Amino acid sequence: FVALAISLSIYIHIPRSISGEQPILNNFGFEYSDIVYTYLNPVFRDVLNDEGAFNVFKAQNTWFNIDVAQRLTTSEKLCPLPYRDYRFDQPPLVGAIWAVSTCISIQIALPNRYTGLEYLQFYPRIVEIHYYVHSVILSAFFIMTVVYAYKLARILGLRLYRIAVFAVLPSTVLYLIYSWDIVAAAFTVMALYYLAKNRYHAAGIALGLAVTSGLTPLILAIAVLYDLLQKAKHNVYHRKFLQRYALGTVLGCVVPYAIVAALAHNALAHWLNSYLQITCENCLYMYFLKSNADIYNRIYGVIAMVTGALVILSIDIDYKNTRNLMLMSLASLLIATSLNYVFKPQSMLMISSLAVLALDVRQLIFFAIADAANFGIMSLFFKEAEIRDWL
Repeated sequence: FVALAISLSIYIHIPRSISGEQPILNNFGFEYSDIVYTYLNPVFRDVLNDEGAFNVFKAQNTWFNIDVAQRLTTSEKLCPLPYRDYRFDQPPLVGAIWAVSTCISIQIALPNRYTGLEYLQFYPRIVEIHYYVHSVILSAFFIMTVVYAYKLARILGLRLYRIAVFAVLPSTVLYLIYSWDIVAAAFTVMALYYLAKNRYHAAGIALGLAVTSGLTPLILAIAVLYDLLQKAKHNVYHRKFLQRYALGTVLGCVVPYAIVAALAHNALAHWLNSYLQITCENCLYMYFLKSNADIYNRIYGVIAMVTGALVILSIDIDYKNTRNLMLMSLASLLIATSLNYVFKPQSMLMISSLAVLALDVRQLIFFAIADAANFGIMSLFFKEAEIRDWL
């Protein structure tokens, strides 16, 4: 089931530019992915026109270092870095993965010297290598998620079909090789395993890396820190558990963000600013306000998330009761996603990786229906034009 999910996800997002044609069965119409069309093409392709001439105005929208952009796309092979040379609106660990993938692609695909027009001819090769490097990395994190989910299932005494359910859920297949949510999911599941094993230093590092991969697990990371602080304060747990977890979180989260802030503070500021400027996307509040641009979407979202976070902080976490730990963790992720004023359909990967372990059979059936509906958001988005023509 794991191999099937990986193979299908890689297939349905194969970019057209790799072969010049769509693959067999036309990707089922799901060619689009963030790793190519949202982030790679605007930075590395769209700064040139069709004749290979460099467009300074377009470059200014995505690049900090215009000179590096021009040299890379019109004359010489370089290895530009996200945050420093160009804008990249993703957390540091994703930025590291991105830097590795793009640099490998550029170094393999391009000769030492070339013109802008020749760069356009080599560019499909850059896309191909970049896509498959990302596919390997994201597949590795998916396997890591499955391995630690299996370990948690053993602790919980659950039947292993639940792991197979996670692998074949429609949103898992669609979003595995699409964006980087599986990275945060992998570290979150790993952290919960180490919490269940009372290995607080490893849990802190893993949850810190989860937050360094995406902000969704932030409420969970803070909740565990606050709970251990309260337990240490009232002598329920030894202070060393708090210290180990806090040190791990600093190493896994604070240090990577601090490095990016120190080396490229303008990029970090731009990332935070762009996040704050995002309008409501699939958020609950749009149904009441009838507009995705209404500022109250954000206000209601902040109020709801803060309220939900406070509820999570009020929970006395029993680390010896792994099921309760899983339910609390799932609730924290649901608050961070469903109550946010930006709901990304790919966030379902984070939720489903815990839901298959935390929910009972009846609840899991309803969750599978919700996952299929979430799959429908993007599938209908891709097919909207065809549906409109048919109607």
